[in-house]
Amino acid sequence: MLYLALYYFYNRLLGCITTMIKRLFITSVCLILSACQDDSEHLALGTLERNHISINALVSETITDILVDEGDHVTKGQLLAKLDDRYAQTQVALAEAQLKQAQASLDEAQHGARSEQVASAYAAWQAAQASQIDAQRQYQRSQELFAVNAVGQAVLDNARALRDQTLAQANQSQQQWLELKNGTREEVLQRLQAQVDAAQAQLNAAQITLTRYRIIAPQDAVVDSAPWQSGDSVTTGAALFRLIKNGTPYARIYVPQAARTTLNQGEQVRINISGYTDPFVGIVRNIRSEPAYTPYYALNEKERARLVYLAEITLQNAEQVPTGTPLEAVLK
Repeated sequence: MLYLALYYFYNRLLGCITTMIKRLFITSVCLILSACQDDSEHLALGTLERNHISINALVSETITDILVDEGDHVTKGQLLAKLDDRYAQTQVALAEAQLKQAQASLDEAQHGARSEQVASAYAAWQAAQASQIDAQRQYQRSQELFAVNAVGQAVLDNARALRDQTLAQANQSQQQWLELKNGTREEVLQRLQAQVDAAQAQLNAAQITLTRYRIIAPQDAVVDSAPWQSGDSVTTGAALFRLIKNGTPYARIYVPQAARTTLNQGEQVRINISGYTDPFVGIVRNIRSEPAYTPYYALNEKERARLVYLAEITLQNAEQVPTGTPLEAVLK
């Protein structure tokens, strides 16, 4: 038993000594490497990026044509895709017809009636007046006969009704003749003008809706993503295209805490990109004040040194570098 205990103690002691030796060796290597590195420089890793545009569907409809592919260069105003716009076309046609109808009514009221229309209305009034006079005479005759019991009450009532009816028709015909003769009142013209304005607004709205069925490039760019095909049905808000803007690319890097305090906006930075022998020159355009992923107050003093801050650096003469290429920034 004593022999086994001594053997176990010997193995544990040997293991501890071996572990200590390993730790001392690793520490020594780190110190040597640290001594060889320039303390005034820090490396920040990142990727090359370009601004992009997301083009979403503004209506729910079926795609009829996809006119570009991924990787194509497009110009501002270029047609990218078409959606089924047959219903929108009918709405535009309906609005155009309603506008024409409202405008015709307004033009007729503004120009007034023709002389033939005035004469016809006057003749209708004269005829209605003659009928009214005749009905009045018939009513008076029926009253006289009813007084001597020559006719019954029904005959008198019918004569009275005919008199009242012809009188109303004569008055209506006279008003129609006067309207044509004197022209349309200002209040009527204003109402008709309002109807024209409303019809024009409806047409404008229908035409705007129609444009939503044609997907247009908002500016010069490169098609980065085009996931849909002709015949697919899309809903409002669906991402139809992702375009990468033409222009100066930028590096998106993560700055370590040690270099954050010395890096300033507008400062020049050397950028190394794999595959290119000469470094690129960049200008710091933005540095986030909040650390990436973890807020500073959630860490203790020791762990704060591990924080990184997102920064964007505009690159010069890097238009040929593909988007997403890994890179490293040398920070002072």
